Amino acid sequence: MPRLLPSLFVAATLLVALTACDLTGGEVDLSGPNQTPTPLETDVDAPDEEAGPPAIDQLVLTPEGLGSLVVGEDAAPGEPDDMVVYDPEFCTDARTGLDAGTSPGDEFAGMWVPIELYGAWQAGYVSSSFAVAVEGTTLWQIRVDDELIATDAGVRILDLDEVVTAAYPDAEVIDNDISELFVVQGTHGKLVVEVARDSGSYQWTGAEADRVISIMTISNATEPFAVAATGGGPGACSQLG
Repeated sequence: MPRLLPSLFVAATLLVALTACDLTGGEVDLSGPNQTPTPLETDVDAPDEEAGPPAIDQLVLTPEGLGSLVVGEDAAPGEPDDMVVYDPEFCTDARTGLDAGTSPGDEFAGMWVPIELYGAWQAGYVSSSFAVAVEGTTLWQIRVDDELIATDAGVRILDLDEVVTAAYPDAEVIDNDISELFVVQGTHGKLVVEVARDSGSYQWTGAEADRVISIMTISNATEPFAVAATGGGPGACSQLG
């Protein structure tokens, strides 16, 4: 009988060699399917963190308002970025350390004040860098009290009048004898920049003459008014001013 073993061996070897190559001559992976799982890709974004009130160095006063504060609207609608709060005991004697006879529940005991982030609770009835006036819950005035907060055109407390006229060349100017009001109209309100002016009846000190002494935003329902020589305004407890 002929011996077929070498022929069968050669055929088997040739078959293995052919199956190890694809039709284009490339090598075929015989190691089996890849067992490494591929991570699933998703389009789900991480939840956004609640936005809080802006830092004081981010605040800019405009004819519309300051940060999340908008004149003519609710002063504190209960949002995470609320900037003011009503403190029912802010002006009490226990709070101010004074002997004005004001107790919790009295007519002048409470006041709308900036939240603690802005320094409203530093001491007694001293306000922070801005103050507000609220009727019911509607904000009608925001007043900047120091140079930490600028307007949208870069004007700050104690700037010279030339800075104001350059920033707001089209502003309406109202003569108040001992001051001038530069009024810039907006959609929700008006920006009012007050500059001290010497007059026959009053002479300002060298540090204040011809400089910005007050900056405020008021609602459209409010007529522009001067702060010079009034001694009061938002941020001061009523029974003390």
